[in-house]
Parts: sequence; structure tokens; C-alpha cells
Amino acid sequence: MRGVAKADLEDYAGAITDYTTAIDLNPGDADAYFMRGIAKAKLDTHAGAIEDFTTTIGFNPDHSNAYYWRGVSKALIEDHAGAIEDLTITIDLNPAHVAAYHWRGQVKYSLEQCEEANADLEKAAALWRAAGSAFEVQLYTCN
Repeated sequence: MRGVAKADLEDYAGAITDYTTAIDLNPGDADAYFMRGIAKAKLDTHAGAIEDFTTTIGFNPDHSNAYYWRGVSKALIEDHAGAIEDLTITIDLNPAHVAAYHWRGQVKYSLEQCEEANADLEKAAALWRAAGSAFEVQLYTCN
């Protein structure tokens, strides 16, 4: 897909155009919706990204990365409850999804759910270490 090449070059607007063309030619192309959603998210067009990720999930309810990206977009527009819900589904579908634990921890912290946030961040760090990364996490101080 040309959209992938453009996204790799960080031409997200061009990628969106190409993915839209692919969708126009094949409205059932879940991958095109997913990839267009990522390009929209990279351009901070989160409402459009959320729509594309939701369409992807409609085609494939077990698409953990669509839930993850939708959760991240929701977090960035401060839909905290929606973000936690999507990130939790991501983790349910893929318990080793490090970034989902990390993002969910960040969202929980923003809601002052400090202990739950730290549990998620510790889980993310443990998964990173298990994968051979030297990642360390800064835990939050709970009041």
C-alpha cells in the first residue's frame, strides 16, 4: 500500500489520502481503516482516529491494537473512562501489551488512582525487563 510508504516517511496527510482511496475501493478493508486511524492519531485528529479504530473493531472485535490506539486517542482527548475501558480490553486480549499497561497507568494517575496507576506501571516495567529491556519506571507518590 502506498499509504504505508507515506506513513513510514511521516507523510501522514498523504497516507490518509491513500488509505481513504483504498477504503473507497474496498469498504471492507479493516486494515486500511486501522492504518488510517493511526495516521490520523499521529496528526492529533483523534475524533477521526477513534471513528476508524471503532470501524476496525467492528470488522474484527479481537483486534487488540485497534483497542490500544483507540484508548490512546481517548486518553489524549481526556476521555479517561473510555481510555481505561479500551486499554483494559487491550490487556484482556493481549496480556503482554506493555504499552497498554503504561498508558492505562498514566490515565489512572490523572484520575488520582495512584495505587492502581503504580500497579500498571510496575507491570509494564516487569514486562519490559522480561523482554530484555533495561527500562525502569518512575512510580507516583500516593497521597
